[in-house]
Amino acid sequence: MKLTFLLLILLASLATTTTCGGSDTAEGPLPDTRLTNALSRVPLNFSDKPLEFHDYAASLAHEGLNVERWEDYLSLDTSERDRFYEGVAIHPELRYITRNLYDVLALDIFAARLGIWSWTPGLDSQTFVLLQGNFGVANITKNLLTLEYKKDDHNGIPYYWLDEDFTQDVQHAPSRPLRSFGLFANRTVLLDDWLIGAPATDISNNLIDVQQQKDLSLLESEPHFQIAKAIGDGLIGGAFVTPSWVIDTWNTVNRSPESWLDKYLEGSDQWVPLSPYTLVLLGYRVSDGTEETVIAFYYPDPKSAKDDASKLESRWDSFYYDAQGSGEVETAVTKSCGSLVTATIELEDSSVLLGKCKVIRSIKRDLEIEGPTLWSWLYETRKLEFLVPDLRELRK
Repeated sequence: MKLTFLLLILLASLATTTTCGGSDTAEGPLPDTRLTNALSRVPLNFSDKPLEFHDYAASLAHEGLNVERWEDYLSLDTSERDRFYEGVAIHPELRYITRNLYDVLALDIFAARLGIWSWTPGLDSQTFVLLQGNFGVANITKNLLTLEYKKDDHNGIPYYWLDEDFTQDVQHAPSRPLRSFGLFANRTVLLDDWLIGAPATDISNNLIDVQQQKDLSLLESEPHFQIAKAIGDGLIGGAFVTPSWVIDTWNTVNRSPESWLDKYLEGSDQWVPLSPYTLVLLGYRVSDGTEETVIAFYYPDPKSAKDDASKLESRWDSFYYDAQGSGEVETAVTKSCGSLVTATIELEDSSVLLGKCKVIRSIKRDLEIEGPTLWSWLYETRKLEFLVPDLRELRK
């Protein structure tokens, strides 16, 4: 693994960089950032799965909030509680059971400083959660055993399991208050300051191996590696997805009429297809005090990023989404984030296209202005048409 990692750094150092409308580059070694730390914790075999990144500590620092425990959050007034979710958000699978986890398991979600998720629906999904924070291992492990978890170990690291792999005991669900936590809680590991949750033993074991540097991580994935270099420091929240995932899950949450695609497929302003890409990151970054929505594409050839720069700018500046989930009202993304500025990074055998725009915050609460949360709203509601290489694929 170390040899592969060094070879990747050597190849990156030989790369040449071309910029367009910006000065972001991928020169030099991989930066030691919260994002690279997160990627080093995720198994390589999740390279084609959706992956969410949330830097709670950075978000709280940027918002000027001191929240380390549940009681701290309760002490905030309503407007400050809203600010807690600017840029990042507690994952929906936890958001509605935060109090339950605290009362029953002594798991304080507000103690989390960093969160990494891979979440796909289905009982047999390749799903996991990684949370970093000071959670209080002794109390949690005691409560897990009280909740009928069994103790086992992998390579000397203890873990706790409830049901068989990829299963949920529906019959006994009423007596198990963590059942609403779903498959995330089927395997639970507490390793150093990390809490690991997974639906099956092979996934939790794989995660343990990566934490101990006994297996390959996403830093060995060239697309993730190069996008992390292009993003640099300051990413507060973001999601890595593949183009096939964007197409397969288009509008699965709040479906908009297909007629909404007409304006992008017809007429003089129709969207030109993007070049084939492997991976894209959509997120929110604070760079030198400036809040930005960022988009980063990885292409498996050195020329595509430059070819797609103006295409992406045009798509973003003309993109409307269903902000209210009604299928009736269209809102421009440029209400929450200005025009997109792109930078292209040309490598020896690949390229990265980085787009960024300044976040717009509303003085008063305006439902049409998402501000720092624009990326997460678009991701969670699957309003991602602007990431589809060829929109005609949505009509197959």
